[in-house]
Amino acid sequence: MPTLAIASLGTKQIIGNPKALAAGKRYIDADLNSVFGLNGEGYEHQRAKELLASIDKHISIIDFHTFSAESEPFVIFVDTNCLSLAKKTGIRKLVYMKKNFKNGRALINFIPGVSVEVGSHNSSLSFDRTIQVVKNVDMDIESDEEFEVYEVYDILTQPGEYKNFQKFDDDFFPVLSGPNPYDFYGLKARLIDL
Repeated sequence: MPTLAIASLGTKQIIGNPKALAAGKRYIDADLNSVFGLNGEGYEHQRAKELLASIDKHISIIDFHTFSAESEPFVIFVDTNCLSLAKKTGIRKLVYMKKNFKNGRALINFIPGVSVEVGSHNSSLSFDRTIQVVKNVDMDIESDEEFEVYEVYDILTQPGEYKNFQKFDDDFFPVLSGPNPYDFYGLKARLIDL
C-alpha cells in the first residue's frame, strides 16, 4: 500500500523488495529487514547490499511498512537523533527500539531514519496515512501534537490477549502483538519521556 500511495504523489522512492512486491509476498528468501549487514545467499541478502551501497548515508530515510496485527499506526526509531523526524510524520505513537530484537539488522540500523508502520496490509487507511506522512514531512514542521513515546525492552514469549498500546496487567504496553512473522508474540514496551 505505501508504494502505491507514494507513487500516486509522484514522490521519489526506492522500493526495498521489488521482487517480493511483484510476487505479492512478504519476501522471497528471507525477511529483508532482518538481513542488512549480513553476508548471506539469496535475493534479500543481495538486495540489502545493493540498498546500503546506493542510499546516501548523510540523509534521513523513511522506511514505510504495513503490518498484520491489529494496531494503531506507529513510528519506530533506533537513534534519539531521529526523534524530530519521527514527530514530523504526525503519527502520535513513537516506538524507541533501544534494544533491538532483530539483532540490529533493519535498514534504519544502518541508515539514519525511521520506520513508519502505517496500518494493516491492503487497507485504504494505510494508503491515506502514507500520503499524509509524506505531506507532513515535506512541510518540514514538527507537529505540536502530543506524542506518546514507548521504549521496547523485551519480547512477549507467552501467548495472551494482548491489545497493542493498551497496558497489560499494569505491567507493560504490547507492541506488534498478534499475527506476525516472528518467533515471539510481540514486544513489551514502557512509556518514557524523551
